Amino acid sequence: EITSEVDTYLAAGKSKKKYPYMERTVLFDEGEFVSGEFWGNDTEVKIFHDNYVYVSSSDVTVTGDNMAVERYFYPVLDVGAYVNGKTKESTKNLAKFNVYVDGILVAENVTNYYEGVPCGSTYRVEITENTNWEYVHRSSPTDHAEMGAYKRELNLAFTERTGNYYVMVEDWVVDRNNNRIMEITETVDSFLQKSKSSNNNKVQNRAIRVSAGETIDPSLLGNDPDYKAYASDYVYAGASEAVVIDEANVVVYRYFYPILNVKVRVGEGKAKAKSSKIATYSVYIDGKYDVIGTTSYTGGVPYGSKYEIKFVKPKAKYNLVEGDYSGIMDENRATLEILFEKKVVEETPVEDEDEVTARPLSVGIGVGLRTGNMADDDDEDEDEDEAGVGTGVVTGTGTSVGTGTGTGNVTGAGTGDANAVGDAQADNADDADADEDEDDIDAEAPENATENVDNSAAGNTGAAAGADNGNADEEDEEDEEDVEDEIIEDIDDDGR
Repeated sequence: EITSEVDTYLAAGKSKKKYPYMERTVLFDEGEFVSGEFWGNDTEVKIFHDNYVYVSSSDVTVTGDNMAVERYFYPVLDVGAYVNGKTKESTKNLAKFNVYVDGILVAENVTNYYEGVPCGSTYRVEITENTNWEYVHRSSPTDHAEMGAYKRELNLAFTERTGNYYVMVEDWVVDRNNNRIMEITETVDSFLQKSKSSNNNKVQNRAIRVSAGETIDPSLLGNDPDYKAYASDYVYAGASEAVVIDEANVVVYRYFYPILNVKVRVGEGKAKAKSSKIATYSVYIDGKYDVIGTTSYTGGVPYGSKYEIKFVKPKAKYNLVEGDYSGIMDENRATLEILFEKKVVEETPVEDEDEVTARPLSVGIGVGLRTGNMADDDDEDEDEDEAGVGTGVVTGTGTSVGTGTGTGNVTGAGTGDANAVGDAQADNADDADADEDEDDIDAEAPENATENVDNSAAGNTGAAAGADNGNADEEDEEDEEDVEDEIIEDIDDDGR
């Protein structure tokens, strides 16, 4: 149990986030849910103690007195360095390392590690790169061990290289079989001397002192694979095999590939390194894919290998310009451009008003009904009873309908259909053209009705008049007389 250690740490104000000390005994009501997280659940280091890291908690539902919840912690594994008789918090400027816990990689290419490791788990620390070639790591049994219940401080031991022999380190451009093509040692050193490295790699003494029987692994002498880690035109690709030194002037090699830089260009525009708004593509090296569906590519290609751009998928606005997007890599950096053109959008022609097709001619029929006794048109008191059919001609499409009803001396009703010819007119228009249909309908309508009321606008004027006048009873007597006068004016000269 580490309760008192945690409380002392917090009470002293040592928490990295200034977490305060909290009382351990708290009153809760029966039935309440209580978790150890209520006392803090921050999983960062140096929050509750510098030797332990919070992991999780238990919880309970209160059913009585003196119940408890627990918080769980892992002890800390702290990896640093021991060099020239002094300890350092990290291995910066000496080496990079990986950390494995129970065989699982938990930290890669780091110079510092300060994290919780479960008690009873096994850990292993492995050097991945010597960033200072003048020092060498001396392995120790504690580099690979079982974690105890307390904090473990592991200081990796480094000593300065000594010996009577020298090993030379050279950098070369190689093909896919690691055959050396061109030395670039001076190019790399010049780049590093100008502090251009993307990861702050430093220039090294190329002559390494070693003792007889010592093993030199050139893969640990700087193996950063990132672009511009050691040069702008070359990328690290590997190294020669480890050798046991048994003679002077042994040479070991680091291998590099020249850079292939893919760009995209639209029309006469500027070449761009990223194509995210233009297209995606895949890069194949010697017939095997290197990347799939990318929008940028700057990578190493072995000397003599064939590179190809395949499966180009342009965005909606662009077309790929057909061409040969491939090449053979030489010893120098290469740039390949993928060409595109913008799609031509065809405008939809606007219809000329003079060319608009005339709408079809349609005929509508209006029917008006007058009730009463037509003995004397001048006698307003006499009953009247008449029916009339009127026709009208309109152009257009659609349907127009008018109806009107009324009570009293005048009742009118009418309908008109702008899409069709009424039954009475259709029989007389079968064999005539549009102009003859119009004349026939006007001629036939009086023969098929007692009263012909002229419905000129879509065949509905007569109907509308009937509708308007059908409401005459609801107006005063003067309005009624005016309406009858208007209807009489619409009757033709024959009085029908």
